[in-house]
Amino acid sequence: PNTPVPLPRQSASGAQHLRDLDLWLIARGPWRATITAYDWPATRPHPHVSGGSLAMLWHQHVGPVLVASLNTQSLSEPHNQQEDRDASYQRLTPRLEMQHDGQAYMSCVDVEARIAVTESDDAITAHTTTRLRTLQGQDLPTPVHCILDYRFEDDRLTIEAAVLESAGNAPGANTAANASAANSVDNITLILPIISPRGQAVTATPSNINIATPQRNDPATPHNNDIALADTTIEVTADLPLAIDPTTPDRIFNLTPGLQAVPVRLQWNPQTHARAKVVIRIAPRHAKR
Repeated sequence: PNTPVPLPRQSASGAQHLRDLDLWLIARGPWRATITAYDWPATRPHPHVSGGSLAMLWHQHVGPVLVASLNTQSLSEPHNQQEDRDASYQRLTPRLEMQHDGQAYMSCVDVEARIAVTESDDAITAHTTTRLRTLQGQDLPTPVHCILDYRFEDDRLTIEAAVLESAGNAPGANTAANASAANSVDNITLILPIISPRGQAVTATPSNINIATPQRNDPATPHNNDIALADTTIEVTADLPLAIDPTTPDRIFNLTPGLQAVPVRLQWNPQTHARAKVVIRIAPRHAKR
């Protein structure tokens, strides 16, 4: 008989640093994640995600939850590539973003970001320091340095974001929990496109966004064939008001990686709230027999 063999990432545990790519692979309980500060130079606007971004968040029961896209889609082979003509075409990369003079400044393009990872019995925590830049790598008139912290526990992922008061902080020297707000920033957005195809039910309140997902069958995970795996809900909660971007369709899409997502966002003023915290959980909806 054919015996399923788990992939290396399915059986992995802990944190692994790929130094040449400045990329961390995280494995904690049912979570698998990739956090990247990729810094390979590019002659055109930096296409590859960087900035200490959560480039992939995967859960054993639902598959991809967050997946980064290219920062910019260029037609390097115009006769062999599909154009992004749909209004729903947006970046899928989780990121911090700020608008200034009609220009978007984003954390996911900073090739000078730093990541420090610590492990304990309870969690794996990644501390990242990054800055907001344009696709061309330009800073704001007063550079804005930020923190993104990711804490992986067996039953949840907690993301904390903050704006640093000053530059030059080493990763881990400050965390989102104790960072001071920068006086020059009064509006910043944490963007978290949750992977979900159109047709999955979404319920939203200012404190909670739930997405109903059918649970995936993992062939490498033994289970009782008499009991079907339960459906699940992706639960997104926050300590500040959450919203689904009202300026986009109910789903956004990107050709790379070819997925749809619910455009979840949290916009806040760092002068009145030093940090923002979002928690992502995967919860069973009901058991099916």
